[in-house]
Amino acid sequence: MSAIKQTNGAPSPRLHEVSNQHTDKEVDESTARIQSQLRLLQADDVAQIGKKRQVQGTLLTAGFNHWIMTFANVKLYLHYLVAT
Repeated sequence: MSAIKQTNGAPSPRLHEVSNQHTDKEVDESTARIQSQLRLLQADDVAQIGKKRQVQGTLLTAGFNHWIMTFANVKLYLHYLVAT
């Protein structure tokens, strides 16, 4: 005799219950995997934004230093012209 009883060609409620549990487990695993990938992507985005800001800050500092040096050189040149 078969362990699974069928009524009117449909599987028994017990079999349906077991298959739903299996599906729920797969859904949970898939959801966990997607959430993990999302966390990695978010962390990567944060790192990229940090790198971008660091580069922008470095460029701003370099530009500022360039203008300070230009001003200092002009000032020195004017002192040279006045002295001669």
